[in-house]
Amino acid sequence: MVIDTSGNVGIGTTGPLSKLSVGGAGNSNYAIYGSGTNGGVYGISTNNAGVYGSSLNGYGVYVDAGTATYDLYVSGSGYATGSFVSGSSDIKFKKNIINLDNALEKVKQLRPVFFDWRSDEFPERSLEKTRQIGFIAQEVQPILPEVVVTDNKDGTLGLKYDKIVPLVIKAIQEQQVQVVSLQSITTDFISKFKEGLIETKKLIVDGVDILKKLNELSGKVDKQQQTIDNQQQQIEELKQVIQELKK
Repeated sequence: MVIDTSGNVGIGTTGPLSKLSVGGAGNSNYAIYGSGTNGGVYGISTNNAGVYGSSLNGYGVYVDAGTATYDLYVSGSGYATGSFVSGSSDIKFKKNIINLDNALEKVKQLRPVFFDWRSDEFPERSLEKTRQIGFIAQEVQPILPEVVVTDNKDGTLGLKYDKIVPLVIKAIQEQQVQVVSLQSITTDFISKFKEGLIETKKLIVDGVDILKKLNELSGKVDKQQQTIDNQQQQIEELKQVIQELKK
Protein backbone atom coordinates (compact mmCIF):
# COMPACT_ATOMS: atom_id res chain seq x y z
CA MET A 1 0.00 0.00 0.00
CA VAL A 2 1.28 3.47 -0.81
CA ILE A 3 0.22 7.00 0.02
CA ASP A 4 1.55 9.65 -2.32
CA THR A 5 2.24 13.30 -1.60
CA SER A 6 -1.30 14.27 -2.64
CA GLY A 7 -2.79 11.90 -0.10
CA ASN A 8 -3.92 9.38 -2.68
CA VAL A 9 -3.94 5.81 -1.41
CA GLY A 10 -2.85 2.98 -3.67
CA ILE A 11 -3.41 -0.73 -3.06
CA GLY A 12 -1.94 -2.98 -5.73
CA THR A 13 -0.50 0.07 -7.50
CA THR A 14 2.39 2.43 -6.84
CA GLY A 15 0.95 5.41 -8.66
CA PRO A 16 -2.62 6.05 -7.43
CA LEU A 17 -4.44 8.80 -9.29
CA SER A 18 -7.75 8.46 -7.41
CA LYS A 19 -8.17 9.16 -3.70
CA LEU A 20 -8.31 5.38 -3.34
CA SER A 21 -6.94 3.26 -6.15
CA VAL A 22 -7.19 -0.53 -5.90
CA GLY A 23 -5.68 -2.84 -8.50
CA GLY A 24 -4.75 0.01 -10.85
CA ALA A 25 -3.78 3.69 -11.04
CA GLY A 26 -7.34 4.87 -11.55
CA ASN A 27 -8.30 8.36 -12.67
CA SER A 28 -7.99 11.72 -10.94
CA ASN A 29 -11.65 12.44 -11.77
CA TYR A 30 -12.83 9.56 -9.58
CA ALA A 31 -12.57 9.43 -5.81
CA ILE A 32 -12.43 5.61 -5.71
CA TYR A 33 -11.10 3.31 -8.41
CA GLY A 34 -11.20 -0.47 -8.24
CA SER A 35 -9.99 -3.14 -10.67
CA GLY A 36 -10.32 -6.88 -10.07
CA THR A 37 -10.80 -10.19 -11.83
CA ASN A 38 -14.52 -10.59 -11.05
CA GLY A 39 -15.41 -7.11 -9.91
CA GLY A 40 -13.85 -3.69 -9.56
CA VAL A 41 -15.89 -2.70 -6.51
CA TYR A 42 -17.93 -4.99 -4.29
CA GLY A 43 -20.29 -3.58 -1.71
CA ILE A 44 -22.64 -5.23 0.74
CA SER A 45 -24.84 -3.73 3.42
CA THR A 46 -27.40 -5.08 5.83
CA ASN A 47 -29.52 -1.96 6.21
CA ASN A 48 -28.33 0.71 3.77
CA ALA A 49 -26.24 0.88 0.59
CA GLY A 50 -23.49 -1.51 -0.45
CA VAL A 51 -21.88 1.16 -2.63
CA TYR A 52 -22.54 4.89 -2.30
CA GLY A 53 -21.20 7.56 -4.62
CA SER A 54 -21.66 11.32 -4.83
CA SER A 55 -20.34 13.81 -7.35
CA LEU A 56 -20.89 17.51 -7.98
CA ASN A 57 -20.25 17.55 -11.72
CA GLY A 58 -20.04 13.96 -12.99
CA TYR A 59 -21.36 10.57 -11.94
CA GLY A 60 -22.02 9.36 -8.42
CA VAL A 61 -20.87 5.89 -9.45
CA TYR A 62 -19.14 5.28 -12.78
CA VAL A 63 -18.85 1.69 -14.02
CA ASP A 64 -16.77 0.32 -16.89
CA ALA A 65 -16.33 -3.45 -17.04
CA GLY A 66 -14.26 -3.52 -20.22
CA THR A 67 -15.01 -6.71 -22.16
CA ALA A 68 -17.23 -8.22 -19.46
CA THR A 69 -20.87 -8.99 -20.30
CA TYR A 70 -22.28 -6.56 -17.75
CA ASP A 71 -20.79 -3.23 -16.64
CA LEU A 72 -22.89 -3.35 -13.49
CA TYR A 73 -23.97 -6.50 -11.69
CA VAL A 74 -26.50 -6.30 -8.89
CA SER A 75 -27.13 -9.34 -6.74
CA GLY A 76 -30.81 -8.97 -5.94
CA SER A 77 -33.18 -6.13 -6.81
CA GLY A 78 -32.28 -2.54 -7.60
CA TYR A 79 -33.98 0.59 -6.30
CA ALA A 80 -33.98 4.09 -7.74
CA THR A 81 -35.68 7.27 -6.58
CA GLY A 82 -35.18 8.73 -10.07
CA SER A 83 -35.17 7.41 -13.62
CA PHE A 84 -32.79 5.15 -15.50
CA VAL A 85 -31.77 7.07 -18.62
CA SER A 86 -30.18 5.70 -21.77
CA GLY A 87 -27.69 8.48 -22.45
CA SER A 88 -26.65 6.93 -25.77
CA SER A 89 -30.06 7.28 -27.42
CA ASP A 90 -28.99 10.38 -29.36
CA ILE A 91 -29.17 9.86 -33.13
CA LYS A 92 -25.56 11.01 -33.54
CA PHE A 93 -24.46 7.70 -31.96
CA LYS A 94 -26.57 5.54 -34.29
CA LYS A 95 -26.31 4.16 -37.84
CA ASN A 96 -27.95 1.48 -40.01
CA ILE A 97 -31.37 2.71 -38.82
CA ILE A 98 -34.34 0.80 -40.29
CA ASN A 99 -38.00 0.60 -39.36
CA LEU A 100 -39.20 -2.16 -37.10
CA ASP A 101 -41.78 -4.16 -39.08
CA ASN A 102 -43.99 -7.19 -38.36
CA ALA A 103 -43.85 -6.34 -34.67
CA LEU A 104 -47.36 -7.64 -34.02
CA GLU A 105 -46.45 -11.10 -35.31
CA LYS A 106 -43.39 -11.18 -33.05
CA VAL A 107 -45.39 -10.08 -30.00
CA LYS A 108 -47.99 -12.78 -30.71
CA GLN A 109 -45.21 -15.39 -30.57
CA LEU A 110 -43.94 -14.29 -27.15
CA ARG A 111 -45.17 -16.23 -24.13
CA PRO A 112 -45.52 -14.13 -20.96
CA VAL A 113 -45.39 -16.34 -17.85
CA PHE A 114 -45.66 -16.30 -14.08
CA PHE A 115 -42.82 -18.13 -12.33
CA ASP A 116 -40.79 -18.58 -9.15
CA TRP A 117 -37.01 -18.26 -8.97
CA ARG A 118 -35.05 -21.36 -7.93
CA SER A 119 -33.51 -19.25 -5.18
CA ASP A 120 -32.67 -22.19 -2.91
CA GLU A 121 -30.57 -23.80 -5.65
CA PHE A 122 -28.70 -20.59 -6.52
CA PRO A 123 -28.22 -18.69 -3.24
CA GLU A 124 -25.22 -16.75 -4.59
CA ARG A 125 -27.52 -14.89 -7.02
CA SER A 126 -29.80 -13.50 -4.28
CA LEU A 127 -32.87 -14.33 -6.37
CA GLU A 128 -36.17 -12.94 -5.09
CA LYS A 129 -38.53 -15.35 -3.34
CA THR A 130 -41.72 -13.58 -4.45
CA ARG A 131 -43.84 -14.58 -7.44
CA GLN A 132 -42.43 -13.20 -10.71
CA ILE A 133 -43.70 -12.33 -14.18
CA GLY A 134 -41.68 -12.25 -17.39
CA PHE A 135 -40.39 -14.37 -20.28
CA ILE A 136 -38.14 -17.39 -20.73
CA ALA A 137 -34.92 -16.27 -22.43
CA GLN A 138 -34.55 -19.49 -24.44
CA GLU A 139 -38.05 -18.98 -25.87
CA VAL A 140 -37.42 -15.33 -26.72
CA GLN A 141 -34.04 -15.94 -28.42
CA PRO A 142 -35.34 -17.33 -31.77
CA ILE A 143 -37.94 -14.55 -31.95
CA LEU A 144 -35.93 -11.55 -30.70
CA PRO A 145 -32.24 -12.43 -30.52
CA GLU A 146 -31.46 -8.70 -30.20
CA VAL A 147 -32.77 -8.61 -26.61
CA VAL A 148 -31.06 -11.80 -25.37
CA VAL A 149 -27.65 -11.58 -23.67
CA THR A 150 -25.32 -14.50 -22.98
CA ASP A 151 -23.13 -14.21 -19.87
CA ASN A 152 -19.55 -14.87 -20.99
CA LYS A 153 -18.72 -16.37 -17.58
CA ASP A 154 -21.26 -19.16 -17.25
CA GLY A 155 -23.27 -19.06 -20.50
CA THR A 156 -26.59 -18.24 -18.81
CA LEU A 157 -29.05 -16.08 -20.72
CA GLY A 158 -30.46 -12.72 -19.73
CA LEU A 159 -33.03 -10.39 -21.26
CA LYS A 160 -32.96 -6.67 -22.03
CA TYR A 161 -36.57 -6.07 -21.03
CA ASP A 162 -36.38 -2.36 -21.83
CA LYS A 163 -35.62 -3.19 -25.48
CA ILE A 164 -38.97 -4.98 -25.78
CA VAL A 165 -40.86 -1.70 -25.22
CA PRO A 166 -40.31 -0.35 -28.78
CA LEU A 167 -41.52 -3.68 -30.16
CA VAL A 168 -44.72 -3.49 -28.11
CA ILE A 169 -45.32 0.13 -29.17
CA LYS A 170 -44.88 -0.80 -32.83
CA ALA A 171 -47.21 -3.78 -32.38
CA ILE A 172 -49.87 -1.46 -30.93
CA GLN A 173 -49.43 0.88 -33.90
CA GLU A 174 -49.83 -2.01 -36.35
CA GLN A 175 -52.88 -3.25 -34.49
CA GLN A 176 -54.37 0.26 -34.55
CA VAL A 177 -54.04 0.27 -38.35
CA GLN A 178 -55.98 -2.99 -38.42
CA VAL A 179 -58.62 -1.54 -36.09
CA VAL A 180 -59.06 1.55 -38.29
CA SER A 181 -59.32 -0.68 -41.37
CA LEU A 182 -61.96 -2.86 -39.69
CA GLN A 183 -63.86 0.25 -38.59
CA SER A 184 -63.87 1.47 -42.19
CA ILE A 185 -65.10 -1.90 -43.46
CA THR A 186 -67.78 -2.02 -40.76
CA THR A 187 -68.92 1.53 -41.51
CA ASP A 188 -69.13 0.73 -45.24
CA PHE A 189 -71.07 -2.46 -44.50
CA ILE A 190 -73.52 -0.63 -42.23
CA SER A 191 -73.97 2.08 -44.88
CA LYS A 192 -74.68 -0.49 -47.59
CA PHE A 193 -76.94 -2.42 -45.23
CA LYS A 194 -78.97 0.73 -44.55
CA GLU A 195 -79.16 1.39 -48.28
CA GLY A 196 -80.36 -2.19 -48.72
CA LEU A 197 -83.00 -1.69 -46.02
CA ILE A 198 -84.23 1.48 -47.73
CA GLU A 199 -84.38 -0.32 -51.06
CA THR A 200 -86.15 -3.28 -49.44
CA LYS A 201 -88.64 -0.95 -47.78
CA LYS A 202 -89.29 0.68 -51.14
CA LEU A 203 -89.84 -2.73 -52.74
CA ILE A 204 -92.24 -3.66 -49.95
CA VAL A 205 -94.21 -0.42 -50.41
CA ASP A 206 -94.31 -0.98 -54.17
CA GLY A 207 -95.38 -4.60 -53.59
CA VAL A 208 -98.19 -3.50 -51.29
CA ASP A 209 -99.34 -0.98 -53.88
CA ILE A 210 -99.29 -3.68 -56.58
CA LEU A 211 -101.29 -6.05 -54.35
CA LYS A 212 -103.80 -3.32 -53.71
CA LYS A 213 -104.19 -2.71 -57.45
CA LEU A 214 -104.47 -6.45 -58.08
CA ASN A 215 -107.19 -6.70 -55.46
CA GLU A 216 -109.01 -3.81 -57.10
CA LEU A 217 -108.63 -5.45 -60.51
CA SER A 218 -109.79 -8.78 -59.10
CA GLY A 219 -112.89 -7.05 -57.73
CA LYS A 220 -113.64 -5.57 -61.15
CA VAL A 221 -113.13 -8.96 -62.81
CA ASP A 222 -115.57 -10.53 -60.35
CA LYS A 223 -118.17 -7.88 -61.12
CA GLN A 224 -117.69 -8.34 -64.84
CA GLN A 225 -118.00 -12.08 -64.45
CA GLN A 226 -121.20 -11.60 -62.50
CA THR A 227 -122.53 -9.33 -65.27
CA ILE A 228 -121.62 -11.94 -67.89
CA ASP A 229 -123.34 -14.66 -65.85
CA ASN A 230 -126.48 -12.51 -65.59
CA GLN A 231 -126.46 -11.83 -69.30
CA GLN A 232 -125.97 -15.53 -70.00
CA GLN A 233 -128.97 -16.33 -67.83
CA GLN A 234 -131.08 -13.73 -69.68
CA ILE A 235 -130.05 -15.26 -73.03
CA GLU A 236 -131.14 -18.69 -71.83
CA GLU A 237 -134.47 -17.28 -70.70
CA LEU A 238 -134.97 -15.59 -74.11
CA LYS A 239 -134.19 -18.90 -75.84
CA GLN A 240 -136.95 -20.56 -73.82
CA VAL A 241 -139.42 -17.80 -74.71
CA ILE A 242 -138.56 -18.19 -78.41
CA GLN A 243 -139.07 -21.91 -78.21
CA GLU A 244 -142.50 -21.39 -76.64
CA LEU A 245 -143.50 -18.95 -79.34
CA LYS A 246 -142.55 -21.43 -82.06
CA LYS A 247 -145.03 -23.93 -80.67
